[in-house]
Amino acid sequence: GNCFVPVSLPSNPQLGDWVNQQRQSYRCKDLSGSKIRELEGIGLHLDISEAEYFQLSFDAMWDERRDELEQFQEERGHCWPDGSSPSLANWTDEQRQLYRLAQEHSSVPS
Repeated sequence: GNCFVPVSLPSNPQLGDWVNQQRQSYRCKDLSGSKIRELEGIGLHLDISEAEYFQLSFDAMWDERRDELEQFQEERGHCWPDGSSPSLANWTDEQRQLYRLAQEHSSVPS
């Protein structure tokens, strides 16, 4: 595990909001030294830029979705989520679309 919590963590949106708020408080110098030490002690990086945070956040959310899809595949024997998992179905569709676009782009002669 890690402390790169996405702003929009599907499994726990309140946690993503809270972590983002702690980083904002740190940047505004509104966190006490003891809270900073405590958060850094568990591995939360407070001093990363917003751009870095959102990239890490995106990566963590992607990893969570991948894990969710892997669990879905283990339980159901396929990777085609449906109405029972609409957000996972949307994410999976988006990944397929991005893959097709990348394939089309890579086959275009320069």
